[in-house]
Amino acid sequence: MRKVIPKKNDAYKSKEFWDDRYKETKEEITEWFKGYEDLRTELRSEVGEPSETNQPRILMLGCGNSKLSEDMYKDGYRNIVSIDFSEVVINQMKEKHKEDCPELEWQVMDVLDLTFTPEEQFDFAIDKGTMDAVMGDSRSMWEVPEEVQSICSKMSSETSKVLKPGGKYIQITFVQPHFRKPVLLANVEQCNWSLANTLTLGGGDSFNYFIYVMQKSS
Repeated sequence: MRKVIPKKNDAYKSKEFWDDRYKETKEEITEWFKGYEDLRTELRSEVGEPSETNQPRILMLGCGNSKLSEDMYKDGYRNIVSIDFSEVVINQMKEKHKEDCPELEWQVMDVLDLTFTPEEQFDFAIDKGTMDAVMGDSRSMWEVPEEVQSICSKMSSETSKVLKPGGKYIQITFVQPHFRKPVLLANVEQCNWSLANTLTLGGGDSFNYFIYVMQKSS
């Protein structure tokens, strides 16, 4: 029996859960929230249109088997590094895209422990649902437990660490601003960044999605 829907939300933080899930659903794509076709306008407004002279270095945080990296690559973005702590899914994605997207880079890495060197810093880091998975223990958005906030702050500081000065962390989520902004702003001094933009996307099904853009100081 597939373990697609866990009995408890805290399973979403577990590497073992995701390894099992990807083994059992390896031919299926899991596209959390919106796909690239719905996000293209907003992402291009932040990242810029790709060209020979604009090939920003982009980090996909907790990529899973989403098509986002593939779709952005096929839209002209060639300098994309996609990471996930599940070795299972990273191996699957390497194999899947070795022919059609040969320049895409896939690495096994935890968003809570980013090991890139200062020479490998990024212009943009994109998070589509990853912090939401990290917050799996939080039963109420009104009151985020201290230990959950601590994990989110760790993810924020790790992300900021690998961004170039002026670089942007772009988060895509279903969580409304009055819930998510306090989480993102909890350690702005340590991250040396500020909230640069908040965008709302209509879900088409009476459900909105949100994009938060944190920009690192220059």
